[in-house]
Amino acid sequence: MTIEHNDIPDIFKNVAPRENSEAEELQQRAQAVIHSLAESYMENVHTQITDLKRGIQEARALSDTERAVAVKNQIFKPAHDMKGQGTTFGYPVLTALGAHICALIRSGKVYDDAMLNEFEADVADMETVIQFPPHSENEILAGIRKRLEENA
Repeated sequence: MTIEHNDIPDIFKNVAPRENSEAEELQQRAQAVIHSLAESYMENVHTQITDLKRGIQEARALSDTERAVAVKNQIFKPAHDMKGQGTTFGYPVLTALGAHICALIRSGKVYDDAMLNEFEADVADMETVIQFPPHSENEILAGIRKRLEENA
């Protein structure tokens, strides 16, 4: 049974349905934008992984002083981007991997082959993570998280 409130002016009775349709339209537009960003996000992830691999390989060929500059200039930025965007698009493990690389770089340790090996392990895990759909939970991703926790 619907109760009609005669004491409410007609203009107010008609506002709610209009607001709902406007809200629905805004929500649909926002979802379309997020979907578009998510599609380009995966393209960006592949580019960032390629950049990380290239940066690691180039750093291996440099002297200690040059290597430090290369690590900060070529590895930190794509790792930081991965850290900042992963969770937003459903890949929290990418965020954790990017954060791990950034933390290693900020640690002040020497950028030796052992550290570059850690970077490579993180990048290999990034490649594994993106094989799964966003918001996935499975044993493989749990294993990556556990490795990161143990190496924190």
